[in-house]
Amino acid sequence: MITALNNVQLNINIEVKFTLKSLVDKQVWRGRIIGVCGFDVAMQYNDVVATHNNMPAAVAKQEPVSLTYILVKCTDGQIRPFATAWINESEFERTDNVTDVTVIIHNVTDTSKAKILTEIRDLGFEVTVV
Repeated sequence: MITALNNVQLNINIEVKFTLKSLVDKQVWRGRIIGVCGFDVAMQYNDVVATHNNMPAAVAKQEPVSLTYILVKCTDGQIRPFATAWINESEFERTDNVTDVTVIIHNVTDTSKAKILTEIRDLGFEVTVV
């Protein structure tokens, strides 16, 4: 059973953000882990076989009944199962233990400043210019 993704322990009650390897679902998922389960429990929340069939061949060749699922209470209030094999591990983040970081960038033109701020915001960070 998988117990961590991207060095984040799959503990109950932590907030996470991630994307899937899905060929059709390109959404960023956010929510709180409320459980880790197997296929039978996951099927009570969603048709995980249908979701599994939208994964790339390397993932879809695994049997859905053999996968580990995390149950996530998403920000829309719905509880959804996600197989750990479906998750882009490098993009799996814990979001409930965030901190502020001060960054000073020197010798920046107005044009490059706008580009830098846009790129940082596009990564999902909040930016305050002082």
